[in-house]
Amino acid sequence: VDTAMLREGFVRGHVKASSAQHQLEHIARRTVSGKVGTPMEIAHGILFLADNSRSSFITGQTIVIDGGATALLSTEGE
Repeated sequence: VDTAMLREGFVRGHVKASSAQHQLEHIARRTVSGKVGTPMEIAHGILFLADNSRSSFITGQTIVIDGGATALLSTEGE
């Protein structure tokens, strides 16, 4: 997810600011959706679950909000 923490992590890893965008693009290519998520996209998932009129029949589930990164990463070794 594109957050200040992610971008600061690039700096801690000694990635130049000019290549931070390159790093984000690299991460985006590793998702099915082809983009890096935003905090708002995560919030939408949380709001859906918190809205009893929309999620009242959902119980005991894991909802992965990652743009398909998990699905793509699970097939990289093949």
